Amino acid sequence: MKTDFQFTLALVEDFFQQPAIQSRLQLITQHRITGWEIWLQVEFACFIDTYPEIGNWYRECQYDIDKRRSNTRKSMAIDFAFRRKHTNKDKYIALEVKQSLSTTQCIHNLFKDVEKVWHMKSSEDDLRSMWCLGIHPSSSQVEVRNTVMKYAKKYDFELDNGCIEYQLIEGTDWGFTLF
Repeated sequence: MKTDFQFTLALVEDFFQQPAIQSRLQLITQHRITGWEIWLQVEFACFIDTYPEIGNWYRECQYDIDKRRSNTRKSMAIDFAFRRKHTNKDKYIALEVKQSLSTTQCIHNLFKDVEKVWHMKSSEDDLRSMWCLGIHPSSSQVEVRNTVMKYAKKYDFELDNGCIEYQLIEGTDWGFTLF
């Protein structure tokens, strides 16, 4: 059986291999459209709704914040929580999604989301794993990996080197990073 990272990576790869998504990303580049993260999340929601290996999924899942860890907010939302078929029915894979015109800013914003999830009340934690997906202009593998490791160190998060993936999105000027 695939690990959660392998499963999530295959899901993301299948999503970005869709010709319709690739052509829309080209259009976004051609017309310099900004603020399209919500559009991408809606497209992703439609995609996972019909994905044969997804048991069920939620978007913008609300969780209470542990007041001992943060007193500035009472709740927070995770972009996606989904469950693989034939897995524990009360444990979900979380996915935070960010889009930016800057690779560095995209990765930094993802780490800020990881920090936010870190403040979740443990009594509400139904997550088996959490992954971050960033969509940003194409870059080099080395630059992306160095940026991810820089922010992992800054936020004091330990990452498995085998669970950091950067790929170009075919036919576009964009790439995605998953960690």
